[in-house]
Amino acid sequence: MLSFFRINDPYRLIFVLLLLVLVRLPFYIWGIPLTLPELHWRLVGEAMAQGGHLYLDIWDDIGPLSGVMYQVIFYLFGDSRWPYYVISALLVIIQAGLFNQVLLRNKAYKENTYVPALFYMMYMNLSFDFITLSPILFSTTFILLAINNIFRRIDNNTRDELFLYTGLYLGVAVLFYLPLLPFLFTTALSLALFTGSIPRRYILLFFGFSVVISVSYAYYYWLDAVDEFHTQFMKGLWRTRKHYLMSSFQLLVIGGSSLLILVVSLFRIYTKARFANYQVKFQQVMFINIIAGFITLAISNQIVPQLLLIFVPPLAFFTAHYILEMRRRIWAEIFTTLVFVLVLGWSYAMFRLPARLSETITYDAYFAQKELLPASYSGKKIWVIGDNESYYESAALGSKYLNWDLSEEEVTQLDFYSNVENVFNNINQLQPEVIVDLEGLMPKLINRAPAIGERYESVEGTNFYIRRE
Repeated sequence: MLSFFRINDPYRLIFVLLLLVLVRLPFYIWGIPLTLPELHWRLVGEAMAQGGHLYLDIWDDIGPLSGVMYQVIFYLFGDSRWPYYVISALLVIIQAGLFNQVLLRNKAYKENTYVPALFYMMYMNLSFDFITLSPILFSTTFILLAINNIFRRIDNNTRDELFLYTGLYLGVAVLFYLPLLPFLFTTALSLALFTGSIPRRYILLFFGFSVVISVSYAYYYWLDAVDEFHTQFMKGLWRTRKHYLMSSFQLLVIGGSSLLILVVSLFRIYTKARFANYQVKFQQVMFINIIAGFITLAISNQIVPQLLLIFVPPLAFFTAHYILEMRRRIWAEIFTTLVFVLVLGWSYAMFRLPARLSETITYDAYFAQKELLPASYSGKKIWVIGDNESYYESAALGSKYLNWDLSEEEVTQLDFYSNVENVFNNINQLQPEVIVDLEGLMPKLINRAPAIGERYESVEGTNFYIRRE
């Protein structure tokens, strides 16, 4: 397998695609349970496709560009999950090709090869969660474009627009997924350490980034929703609590196989191999990106397997380096096969969860719970007062208060007239057919706004309120 991909032939990407489909086929056949992040993205896309404006009509901290993508997908394909899987696979192939071309163009290795694309594809299957179409996956494309520009500058490309475009790429990446903001500063650090560029060019870098963010502010200024955009998205990392859908230890276990490979590769590269000066700089840039990945991991408000996606480019880079530096090709072939078996076998094991592993890894908090709503409420517009989005699994969003972290303050503090008025207006405008009161707030809300009590009646023995006909 390795010998086949060592040939410098762009058509090798077709075989990378075929391998990707083959690797993911078992997951498609088994069927992947709906995760809470997937459900959340669907709700955002559905609400936006029906005319809602993110942050104004839908309270959430998702990136605006991610919201637009989910809006388009829902508008075209509805709530089917297959388009998400197909687009995800296409993005992986595009990224693998881009990643490989970046390395070829900048002579990062001693030979021209499509081995990096092969490993990129492998690691993009480290977890079943990588199959989903996540904001991080969107962002990674633009992180790769930024890395390309860093490499080009190391290779003495001195054009000013290179810095401007790098800032633009990073700005777009952040608008897909805000916790990737550290990559802006690590990119500036890489350029400072390894290029020696004049200050004016760093100003261009931050200017390019600022232009993208400013356009977003301008759009929400036009919608008269600047405060909402700033509060919910730009300050989202600090306004929303951290949700451990998996523990940090569980995340470490999932990424354990790739972490082991990374350590082995780094040890080999920095102790045995000899490289040109610019190649060493490339390696150092990728190592800085690993550091940026850990910072992103630390500031993200959800601990989920998808976060490991940010480590795929440096991991593929260093693994390919290790393989290509092996003098005996038979050992390189064996190692590649072992990596393939280890990563994919581990991925399957994490998904199927054998008895012993299930004691260490649990997805109970990660998968959306089914059938929380009675069958008679299925397909209806509902509002869940509380932090359990699983109720939306068989229903539609009937309120702007999607993200409980952002809406809790307004919804729960009903002693303030302005809050009661805002909640009443939301109910009056969207008219949810069912209200699921997980916080026991409806009696107080009805007391403050009797008109709500005239429209909704309590279902005895439950926390459901249904709209009167």
